[in-house]
Amino acid sequence: MPTRSLALTLTATAALLASISPLRAAEPAPEETFLSVPVARVAIDLGEPGPGLADLSFSDHDLQRRDAIVGASLAANLVAGPPLAGGRPEGVTSRIGVVSFELPEGDLLVLGTSFGTDAAVVPGGGQTLVDAPQVRAIIGGTGDRAGATGELVTVRRPDDLYERTIRPELPELPEDLVLEGRLVGDAPADLGATGASPGDLLLHRADLFRDGEPAGERLSVRIVAATEADGPGAALAIVVYRLAEGEIVALGRIPATDMPAPDGAMTRRMAIVGGTGAYAGARGELTLTLLGDGRTENRLAFLRATGAPGPVMGGALAWEEVLAAEDPSGGASVRVAAPPAGDGSPGVAVAWSDRRGAPDASGDRHHLLLAVLPLPDGDLVLGGTFLPGDATDPADTELALLGGTGAYAGLSGILRLTDPAAARLDGEVVTGG
Repeated sequence: MPTRSLALTLTATAALLASISPLRAAEPAPEETFLSVPVARVAIDLGEPGPGLADLSFSDHDLQRRDAIVGASLAANLVAGPPLAGGRPEGVTSRIGVVSFELPEGDLLVLGTSFGTDAAVVPGGGQTLVDAPQVRAIIGGTGDRAGATGELVTVRRPDDLYERTIRPELPELPEDLVLEGRLVGDAPADLGATGASPGDLLLHRADLFRDGEPAGERLSVRIVAATEADGPGAALAIVVYRLAEGEIVALGRIPATDMPAPDGAMTRRMAIVGGTGAYAGARGELTLTLLGDGRTENRLAFLRATGAPGPVMGGALAWEEVLAAEDPSGGASVRVAAPPAGDGSPGVAVAWSDRRGAPDASGDRHHLLLAVLPLPDGDLVLGGTFLPGDATDPADTELALLGGTGAYAGLSGILRLTDPAAARLDGEVVTGG
């Protein structure tokens, strides 16, 4: 597998981080709608052969306003389970998806679940259902969209164009939640080298209960970034809580297995980065405790950032390509990395690309990035589009800050790169409160 090195050093002063404002503007921005036109779609049969959990699809769209192309989007969707609501046709599944929209005003990041056809069941699958609105959480942005929250509503029309409506929301503080999870099933997918290795996927589906009564379901995916013979390793976790009042989405760094952490704890802490419905704009911290027998305690605390002390220092990234699929539309690529923190704890980074567009001199194309950095006062979550090769696109000057744990819980804003062409991610934190 090809490996590239990219130094990652994030520096910001305590005074800068302490300037986080707890609220956004007094009024949310107005709704906006644009069309997206499919350009490329790649479907990959992962997990067990044929239809099932872990099947992966990529889609690439041009974005239009008033018949003019103004940007592009890249989406990665992973089949995570059957739809929560019944009555769906055969071959329709729930998918966990992350989408980046590159627009003139800045990037917009979206995360959540949707209904779609399984690529292994339906010819040309991996697509959203026609005339079925899909609502997912806006979890952050860059440029004029720094600190963005709210919902993205997508409707696929019969002519295969997609109407996208951005619904900005002011962050509010829902009541904290305590939910019990009971495992329904899981499914692994062996990416990268055969056997336990970086790139391996594990999907979980659990029923949720509140005060003993059914409350919804939890869908999650664990993507391994580092494995250790005698330790827990590190993985990126994407978790979606689907409740009657809306969805809650969380991102975090967890062990690569369900074994205890080095201190013996069976607790994982992750950042709540957004939601839909009653939870639109939600941020905070998730504490998930493994109780045994497939049961978990899920504590969701909704917070507003009030400051994060101390400098922010990341580690070096060494990318490993764990999936390289080629087809007439260009194929797809998935890379993982585990940047070490100052104390040696591995962070996690995952980058997706469908290999569309002109490559740079090293042959790389833009990737959609999610990363979690272990820092002295908690974990910091980043996202955005960037070029992970030997040279960074000068246009990629920012990544979105999506939240964190500990001192960084509820954080939003951007990481502004100080030298985008230096193959480094040095920068300063600019809060988007």
